[in-house]
Parts: sequence; structure tokens; C-alpha cells
Amino acid sequence: MTKTNLTKLPLDEILLSNGWSIKKDKDSKQYRALENLETGDLVIVSRYPNGDYLYFNPNNDNDRGNIHNFCKNRGIKFDYNAKDLKDLQEKLVSSTLKPLSKTQDDEKTKQHLNVFNEFDELPFNNPLFAKRDLNPDLLQEIIGLKQDSYKNIVVPSYLLETTRAIKNSKGAEIIKATPQLSQKGYVTYLNRPIVKENPDTKEKKFVKQLCYGKKGLEILKTKGTNKFSNVKTLIIAESSIDSLSFLELKKIKPENALLCSTNGQITQEHKKAFEYLAEHTQEAKVYLCFDNDEKGKEFAKIAKEFFKEAEVQTPNFKDFNDDLKVAKALKLDFSYTKEKVHRIVKEWEKHSEFLNSSWDNLKPEAKRAHIVEVTLKEAPLFKALKPKIENHLPANTLSNLEKSYESLEAKIKKDREREAMDRRANRSL
Repeated sequence: MTKTNLTKLPLDEILLSNGWSIKKDKDSKQYRALENLETGDLVIVSRYPNGDYLYFNPNNDNDRGNIHNFCKNRGIKFDYNAKDLKDLQEKLVSSTLKPLSKTQDDEKTKQHLNVFNEFDELPFNNPLFAKRDLNPDLLQEIIGLKQDSYKNIVVPSYLLETTRAIKNSKGAEIIKATPQLSQKGYVTYLNRPIVKENPDTKEKKFVKQLCYGKKGLEILKTKGTNKFSNVKTLIIAESSIDSLSFLELKKIKPENALLCSTNGQITQEHKKAFEYLAEHTQEAKVYLCFDNDEKGKEFAKIAKEFFKEAEVQTPNFKDFNDDLKVAKALKLDFSYTKEKVHRIVKEWEKHSEFLNSSWDNLKPEAKRAHIVEVTLKEAPLFKALKPKIENHLPANTLSNLEKSYESLEAKIKKDREREAMDRRANRSL
């Protein structure tokens, strides 16, 4: 049985059959305006040249996408039987919603690029630097980074396209059609992730990036990279944050570097861009820096088909930004290994267990010194780093350390309660 591609079903007809109505003052042949009078919900639906139905909410910039996004954003299930699906597919033939022409599609892309061009150049004090532990001095070497009005970092994204050949009056080509990477959109890295909750499982998902325009390959250049033939270092990662983190971790000089990222996926459009870059950056040292998980390994395998001589770099933890944050938190040389972090955690465990076992025998001054070191320095560091290291270090080490910290907290609480009782007793004498 052929699986139905829900994105190509008439979303406007689906909404109309579920109580929505057309908002005539905003409706057109290419953009169907639909409103839900009960909830006050309003969406604009369009049909793209490839047949996909997409929507956006003019009152909420984060509420956009296909039918899957529509249902997820509203906590509802798409529940249609085979007959319903067949009826919807038949309605495609007589649909009054006309597909956007390529010209209209290009116009929409142009609008996104106009918005991008209005963004400010990235300032030195962007708050995302501190959150991601990125060196702001290094980022000043990067060309293409911008900031929106919410201080989110904005990165341009590119697709490979072929320019039209220009002919003279006799039909001869005077300028040949040539492929080139052209900006077709941008990606916004959010300072405050959007939290979405699955209504069934209550599981929370954190959206950290938003894409505008056509999804493509994010590309950041440095000041010495005025053309691809000048590129000496090519970094390809899943996110621009990871590529920037890798650049800093490996102490790579930013001159003549090109930083690319796939936004957590590799599509046919990415592959076309890879093929183009592989041909035009043959003198570059190429690093493939995908995440330390099964998906990342698969991405590295795909990219390696285009960049045969590339070095596949695997982070110690989930991604290279986590590696950077761990290195700076623990004041490690950037070439550290996961084993080094494990040894530090084991040292914390030893310190905590010593304080636990010697609690009643230590002299007051020595006891205070150990408490400061363990509970005010090491324990907060462990708590901050645990989400980044817990899936990559032995589970028993982390659980033993947690139990030891819990025991210390109980001891400290008990001592404070005893001291408070003593003070109250002394005041009553």
C-alpha cells in the first residue's frame, strides 16, 4: 500500500471540512486565508510549485510549516481513514487554490533576503556568545553573521543554482550559464529556545533554530575568503554554532576558512552544494564535524563521498559546542580527551567520599575548607556539566557522585539544624 504524502493533501480543504471558514478580505487565488471563529485562529495557506501545501500564522512568526507542523503546534492528531484520503486527493484536481508560480516563489525568497539585509551586523556583546562559550574576538573575523531585533544570531543559507545564459541578437551565447551558490534564506539561532510539548507524551522539545526562505547550506566566510579558490580550511558541521566551536577548539586560524553547516539534515540540495564545494576548494583541508550519534555518523559517511580526503572529527560529547563548554568550564587544554574529564569526575568523587567518611573527625577549619571546595566549587560544576557528559561517561561514576553529594547535603542540613537549636537554647538561658 502506497504511503500518502500528507504535505501534498489540500490543507485548505482539510481545514474547511473541520469548521474553519474563508476570510474573504484576505483571501486570493494563491493565498487562502482561513479562520477558526471559535478559537480566533488565523492561517494563510499556499500551494508551492512542488505540490506541497504550507501555511503560516500572520500573528505568530513561529507558527508555520506543513500539515505536520500545523497539527503539532495545536496538539492535535491527523486522523483520516482511507476513504477520506481518497476524497481529499480527488479534490486536488478541482482545487481553486492555484500553485505559486516560480516567479512568486522567487519573490517570496527576495522578501526574506530583504529582511536579512536589514538586520544589524553582529555586535561584540551578543548574549549567545556567553551562553555558548564562543570567543567574541574570534567571531569578529567572521563575515555574514548578523543579529535580529531579539539579539538572535542570524546566518545566511545558500543553494546551488545555474544562472541563465545571455545570448546576443543572433542567438549565440555571450555569457554561458554557470552554477553558483546563491543566498536563498537564513537561519536564526535563538537566544531563548521555543519549548513545545507533545500533548500525548508530555515530552518537551526545544526548538533552537528557525529557518526562513529556502533551506540550504549555511555558509560563513572569514575576511580572507573572498572566493572559494582561496579557501584553506573547510569545516562542515550540523550547525553554525558547532562549526564556530570547532574552529576555536582546534585553534584554527580564521584566515581563508569557510564554515558550513547543514542544519541537522543532509538533503539533495546539500549534496549539490557539497559537489560544487568539493570541485572549487580542492586545495582546502576539509574537516567533517558532525554530532557524536548515529545520525552524525551517517552524515559524515554521506559527506565523505564528496570530500574523499576529508578528516572525520568526532566530538568527545554530543557536539563540538558541548566539547568547548566542557573545556572552558574545567579550564582544560582544547586538545583534551573524554578520559581526562572522567578522571576529573573521579577526583570529585574521591573528594566527596572523603568528606562524607571524615565528617565527624575533621577539625572545624579543615572541615569548612573541604565543604567550600566540594559543595561550592565542584558540585555546581558537576551539576552544570552533567547534561553534556552523562551519556558519554560511565553511568556508575556519575550516580555514585550524585549519591555522595546528596549525602553531604543531608549532613550539612543536619548540622545547620543542630546549630540553630543550640543558638535558640543559648538565648533561652
